[in-house]
Amino acid sequence: MSASSYTEWLPGKAKVNCESHMWQIEKLDSQTFQKVKSRNGYDLYCLVSPVCMMSMVKNGELQKLCLHLSLALWQRGSSVFVSLTLSEFNRSQSDGSNETAEISDSRNICIAWIAGKKEYRSALSGRMCNGLCYFVSEEFVLYDDLFDKSKGLLRDGQLAIVCEVLATTGDVALINGLLFDPLKSVLSEYKGTLADDLQKLREEGKNTDFTVVARDGRAFPVHTLILSSRSAYFATMLKRDIREKHENRVVIDGISPEAVAGLLDFIYTDAVPNINSMAPELLSAAHRYNIPSLMLLCEDPLKPVLSENRGNTLAGDLQKLREEGKNTDFTVVARDGREFPVHTLILSSRSAYFATMLKQDIREKHKNRVVIDDISPEAVAGLIDFIYTDAVPNINSVAPELLSAAHRYNIPSLMLLCEETMVSNMNVDNAAQLYQLAYHYDANHFLSAAKQFIIRNMKHVRATDGWKQFVYDNAHLVGELLKDMAEIMAELTSP
Repeated sequence: MSASSYTEWLPGKAKVNCESHMWQIEKLDSQTFQKVKSRNGYDLYCLVSPVCMMSMVKNGELQKLCLHLSLALWQRGSSVFVSLTLSEFNRSQSDGSNETAEISDSRNICIAWIAGKKEYRSALSGRMCNGLCYFVSEEFVLYDDLFDKSKGLLRDGQLAIVCEVLATTGDVALINGLLFDPLKSVLSEYKGTLADDLQKLREEGKNTDFTVVARDGRAFPVHTLILSSRSAYFATMLKRDIREKHENRVVIDGISPEAVAGLLDFIYTDAVPNINSMAPELLSAAHRYNIPSLMLLCEDPLKPVLSENRGNTLAGDLQKLREEGKNTDFTVVARDGREFPVHTLILSSRSAYFATMLKQDIREKHKNRVVIDDISPEAVAGLIDFIYTDAVPNINSVAPELLSAAHRYNIPSLMLLCEETMVSNMNVDNAAQLYQLAYHYDANHFLSAAKQFIIRNMKHVRATDGWKQFVYDNAHLVGELLKDMAEIMAELTSP
């Protein structure tokens, strides 16, 4: 769990302490939720984070509290929701203490969202229980949405939840959204996911080398690399000396054309639009073509709780293919000589830079290798991980380098992931450096967030060594900040 904190000074002598934590759940599936007994004897399915420290106003004072996050499944009508709770760790249970406390909900604002998906953002309601404070969003996310591949909330089985607490002391005066607007989304939602890029590649017919034909003659151009990575049946078929391989086409006449389209949608995206209407046919196809994850989805596509593991994902299958070196046709080389065998189809689908490079008559194309020597080997590994899975393990340590790589190789979704990561870790010591970084790489959302942070916290930022170096190197950027500050002061002092 990562954390960041800073203090904001607002007009009217108000002070807002802002702290955030990221809860990274490495492998989330239906089995992750543990069955426990509630206080009133009901069975609950929950998942609890490690204890963390965050500041809140309690008993009229800003205090550091032991807290933990938890997810729980509960049903309302026909829908099953995943609730999110931020609660104070109850130490009094062991010593029998009956201490009570008062808390003003208006002084503590708690906001949480799924990293990279700020449309799934909630303001948690503050409550009291046995003298302990906790915040809850009962309808944080629908369970079905959480495991719906088309929603993209899980990245190769990983879920990251960002929780931010804003504790206000002194007089409260919220003036000007630029100064303080905790519910304003800084970053746009992610676009260009792995599934989006591959589906677009298929729909545009780029680099297709095989055709699936439905019984009505409808033809679906596809890629043998994707087919063989998702289906053991197709992987075996494409190795054998048979007619389908020679003709580069296969006829699927045991299911309707609509189900064939659904089958290919799943192979490319892990999702099937309108699956209920064709689930029986797709179950038959999944069994025949050996696609266990599609079988599990078809067996009970709407089962809300504790379904079996959904099986291999698109990202998982492609990453496995890469790690095993199957069908790789290109090599990315880091500056220490470390080699990463990859697939040109995947590279070109995720990066316009690589797509263009692989069409040109240049050395890299002839040698089937490219050297990336302007970022560390660890960042190169992170770049390849993102290209194949939409996720980067331990991104905090390589986010600045990956922002540079995402800009150079034209991968907007990686840029946005790096922006959000650095925004969540911004503090008075690194704010000036991050502002300069955002300006250099035209990261507009990141630039806006860094500018807001510096203006709100100028008193503390200007005392750091990073600010002094920033002023020395970037007089034009300092001028822009002063212009914005002047506009804010004019607004605050206007009649």
